[in-house]
Amino acid sequence: MAAAPSPSVIARRPFPERRARTTSGTILTPFDPYLRERWDAGCQHVPTLWAELRARGFTGSMRTVRGHVARWRSEPARRGPQPKHPLRKRAPTLAPPTIRTFSVRQATWLMLRQPADLDAEEQAYLGELLCVCRPAATACHLAQAFFALVRDRDAAALGGWLDEAEQSDLPEMGGFAGGIRRDRAAVDAGLTLDWSQGQTEGFVNKLNNAQAPHVRPCGPRPAPRADAGRRVKHHQMWA
Repeated sequence: MAAAPSPSVIARRPFPERRARTTSGTILTPFDPYLRERWDAGCQHVPTLWAELRARGFTGSMRTVRGHVARWRSEPARRGPQPKHPLRKRAPTLAPPTIRTFSVRQATWLMLRQPADLDAEEQAYLGELLCVCRPAATACHLAQAFFALVRDRDAAALGGWLDEAEQSDLPEMGGFAGGIRRDRAAVDAGLTLDWSQGQTEGFVNKLNNAQAPHVRPCGPRPAPRADAGRRVKHHQMWA
């Protein structure tokens, strides 16, 4: 058995240097170029990368791949499946423009008003309505033609308008034209004569509204009751 070296001998020996660590690589080292290429291309979904590496002969786990690429991330990993085009930014979807809707009453009023009095939105809506609805287009045409002949007091054009209204497929217009034919003389007078009784009727209505409620209406007094004398005697007896 050899004798142990003395402390003086040990002190004279040089201090042993630490051996440098040699990096032999990991199981992912052969796949690191491909993995880096796919990462830079935008595929940063670990399950997808792990499946591609498995197809190339990688035998490690998904956890190994996740730990390897964790130092490459600048933000937390995205959960869920990776999109097909991760680097392609989708164009922002613009909200559809707000379309103003009109009720039946409002649409009818648009057809009766003068086109010059409508704004751009109302004109666009009315034009689209008249294109898709033939009865509405017919009604609008007849209404505007009737208003025009009344404003111009064109009595000669009334007969043609009545024929067109009665031949249309709108029973409302046909009934309106029939009523005008029954009162044709009055309508012609209103279109041709300069005077009317509108002011007289307005003055009469004004007088009726201004009459005090306590004023008795003019007219014959009612006949006295047959028992009026008896009621007076009875009242005097008990007074």
